[in-house]
Amino acid sequence: LAELNAAMSRIQDENRYYSEQLYDQYVRTLGANSFLAADEAEWLSRHGTIRVGYRVDYLPFCDMDLTTGAFKGALKDYFELAADSLNNVELTFEPVAFNSVESALKALRNGEIDCVFPANLSVFDGEEMDLITTSPLMKTETYTVVKNTELSDLSPQQQMTVAISVGDVNIEVFIKDYFPAWKTVYLEGLDACFRAVRSDLADCCFVSNYRLYIVHDILEQYNLAAVANGKIINHCFAVRRGDDCLYSILNKTIGLIPAASIDSALASYAYPGENQTVSQFLHENSMSIIFVITTVFVVIVVLLLQSLKNARRASEGEQLISATELDPLTRLYNKSFFFEYVNRMHSEEPERAMDAIAIDVDQFRSVNALNGREFGDSVLRMLGGEIRAFLNETNGIATRF
Repeated sequence: LAELNAAMSRIQDENRYYSEQLYDQYVRTLGANSFLAADEAEWLSRHGTIRVGYRVDYLPFCDMDLTTGAFKGALKDYFELAADSLNNVELTFEPVAFNSVESALKALRNGEIDCVFPANLSVFDGEEMDLITTSPLMKTETYTVVKNTELSDLSPQQQMTVAISVGDVNIEVFIKDYFPAWKTVYLEGLDACFRAVRSDLADCCFVSNYRLYIVHDILEQYNLAAVANGKIINHCFAVRRGDDCLYSILNKTIGLIPAASIDSALASYAYPGENQTVSQFLHENSMSIIFVITTVFVVIVVLLLQSLKNARRASEGEQLISATELDPLTRLYNKSFFFEYVNRMHSEEPERAMDAIAIDVDQFRSVNALNGREFGDSVLRMLGGEIRAFLNETNGIATRF
């Protein structure tokens, strides 16, 4: 018993959410939680299809294809997963498009729809609107978008003016919760918010981590940077206060659907594949292509000049590098080769300033314990790939210690 208690204490020290994760894995998806109660089943039988108001042009969460009118986004995947998640009923959903969360919430209060997604309301705002929100279906990190030239001046304590899209209630509540003293400027659409930051009409705006890829080109065009701020936005369903049965049904489906399935759906819509012809690519990137071609010629000349100088070192390096000197999982050098090569680098250029960085993956044992060794190995492979990509840009070397 003493050994078991010591082991449990150590597990809790390493992962404070261990008990909660066990509950999610083994309890929440079993028993009464996977069935509707009699009053809930009766409400669903009487009501039928659940009408869900959603915000358009808000991938990866939800959107409507303007060409076909088809509904898409992670919310669509939720509908499919939730449809047969309960053991004694089958759910059906009808998506209803709105241009903003604000207009969807207004329709909800008027009884035109049954619920709204995504909603991030404080308790106070919910009471003011006579609405309540479910448990979070999705959680996303937020990034602060600022000008590249102002990165060094960014501080959580400073007073800033933030640009907000008109009708984006979720961001309004987020700012009230975390930055209540900040000033706000309301503009039409996220692109207008980016332009406001570029032109100093606002100091910053906010974007979800899952939308970074979608807005990446715009940020580069406007010379803006997205900086992680460590804050989370919960994306929930909003329902009318008093719709207890619907509230309970939605909460049960949220608890039954694995978080990994929702995260996977978000990732798939956050990085959409795009089909593009060669002529379209050349037309849209003509200046970039000219710049690349010019750069390539310059690089070739520089490489030719350096080739004689590097020939001897390259020959020695080729003799050292072999398959046995790389870690098979991460494809980083093994420890002995790493130190041998570092010693050579130092002996050849003793005056050269070099930095050494050690990276530790916190609580990695929990990753293996909760998801299995195969999943843990895939994480290590991915980390190895990211580190190798960084080294290609910085002329460095790395080892798995």
